[in-house]
Amino acid sequence: MVEIRLLGEDVAAADNQWPHLPVPRNFIVSFKETRMGEMLDFPPATYLLVPTGTGRYYRPMEVLGAFPLVWNHQTREFLMQENLSHLYGSPLANCLTVSTQLDPGFERREAAAREAAERRAASRQATNRRALERANARRAQEQAAAEKAAADNAAAEQPVAAAPLLSGPLVASAPPAPLLPGPLVASAPPAPLPPDPLPPAPLLPAPLAPAPPAPVPLAPAPLLPAPVAAALGVPAVVAPAGGAPDNHHQAGNGEPVEGSGAWWRLWVPDEIVDRWEQEEAEKKNIPIVVLE
Repeated sequence: MVEIRLLGEDVAAADNQWPHLPVPRNFIVSFKETRMGEMLDFPPATYLLVPTGTGRYYRPMEVLGAFPLVWNHQTREFLMQENLSHLYGSPLANCLTVSTQLDPGFERREAAAREAAERRAASRQATNRRALERANARRAQEQAAAEKAAADNAAAEQPVAAAPLLSGPLVASAPPAPLLPGPLVASAPPAPLPPDPLPPAPLLPAPLAPAPPAPVPLAPAPLLPAPVAAALGVPAVVAPAGGAPDNHHQAGNGEPVEGSGAWWRLWVPDEIVDRWEQEEAEKKNIPIVVLE
């Protein structure tokens, strides 16, 4: 007796892939296409994906106890248990026979994946262990430095103890001798002190105060000519004491008087001195008007 069991809802595949039901990780699926007019058999441990005629949808089913059949429209109607005569004029898609088998390389791939995961875990653990060791060492160094600093601060704040005095063996002092009673005698007056044979030494004079420093004579500042002195408000130049001058430009010793025209010609060009003398002569010729 033929038994047809549906395995779920219609399935479809995207793009050019074949649809299939979900399979465990350690299994693989293989597909066999049966074209129109070819023999469709039903081996055990397989299921069929019968095209529904609507898009790329297939109906998964399992057929038990059936002999091989020719794949055509009537076989599709028999498997789907529906009347699909309206699809006779359309092309018939291929029927898919899906077989599920154990994956021979699954164990090897799983072992390699486990080894890689273990290596990564060991590497992470080693990295974490080294980081923890470095952190512990750094924390220990900081703690030791803090303890040393605290000890140094405590030692600096503690006062210095005085050195103990060395002492010899203790000797018991003898008790004072008891006073012997005797007859009471009136105390005699004190004897006068003998005179000092040496007279007192005379007092030494006090040391003299240091003399004040002598003033250093300052060099006389150069005297300005009469026009300049008058402009600056300096009093007129007076010839120094000495011999009688030959003229008003010379002192008695034959040297020009400081501040005179002859003296300034020693230091200033003649043109400038001539201009000064001319200005002085012009000032002397200015008439003086007395207002009553």
